Formats: sequence, C-alpha cells, structure tokens
Amino acid sequence: MVVWILWTSFFDNWRQLTAVPFHASRQWEYQRVQIDPPGDTIRAITFGLLAITLVLVASLVARHIGGYFLQLALMLGSLACWLPFFVIRQRFTLDLAMGFTGSWTSPADVAAYLGFVVISWGFDIGLIVVSFTALLGAVALPVTLVLDLLRLRRPAITQESRPFFNAIGHRVVR
Repeated sequence: MVVWILWTSFFDNWRQLTAVPFHASRQWEYQRVQIDPPGDTIRAITFGLLAITLVLVASLVARHIGGYFLQLALMLGSLACWLPFFVIRQRFTLDLAMGFTGSWTSPADVAAYLGFVVISWGFDIGLIVVSFTALLGAVALPVTLVLDLLRLRRPAITQESRPFFNAIGHRVVR
C-alpha cells in the first residue's frame, strides 16, 4: 500500500485517478479527454499496484474484520458518498483555479484563503479514501468467498492460551 501511495503521489495524478469513474461514464468520446494525462506505462503500473494493494488489504478485511453484509455495506456506502465528494471537490477545484482574489497584506484574507485550501485538500483526501473504500468493498467480497471455500478465513484454534484460562478458572469463586 505504501508503494502504491508513493508511486501515485510522485508519478501519477491523484485528481485524474479519482475522476476515472466520472470520465468513463461520459457518453461521448470528447467528454472523456483528460488534460495532460500520465503515460500509458505509468497508468498501467498504477493500476497494477492498485490491484495488488486491493487484494492484500481485502484479504485482511475478509479474514479479520467482517462478513459479506459488512463488506457489501462498505462498498454501497462508499459508492453513495463518492458522487457528493466528487462534485464538491470539482467545485473547490474550479474556485482554486480562479486564484486568490484578496489582498496578500490582509491577514484575514490570507487566513480565509489558507482555510479554503485546507478544506479543499480535505475533500481531495476524502475522495481518495471513499474511492479506495468502494474498490476495497468490491474486491473483499470475492476474496472472502475464496477464503471461505478454502477454509482459510477463520484462524485455526490453538492450545497456547489454555494454561492462562485454566489459571483464571481455578481462581473463580464458585
């Protein structure tokens, strides 16, 4: 996951990556155009690292966190949150592109603009998290099914804790 985050931060474009579902849903080809996209090799490496990250994290979710209903709720809840986050982020992007219209000598104007930038970054980070969570929920469902079929989802019961619980059982007042 760290490698994927670093790769996407330095070589790819987070803003374009989180907008892929929106651009893919556009009806006409000209609506799908991205301005200054990364190269095909970079995007292929990004998607490859994303797939590896999703499978590994989904394995952890499947084994330790929850069952099918929780994963389905995670995916559907994230998908429901994706569009509002994307729309608000697009609005912030438009406002940021218009630039700073206040006075640099006014502390109130500078503080307000810095607050606006922090809120905008917060929505960027939120959109990244919501996008990853939606994908994680979608990948965790089949991973959970595979782990259930292979009987690897539940950890094996071991006997290493038996002396501890026996010692507690002997001290219980009956």
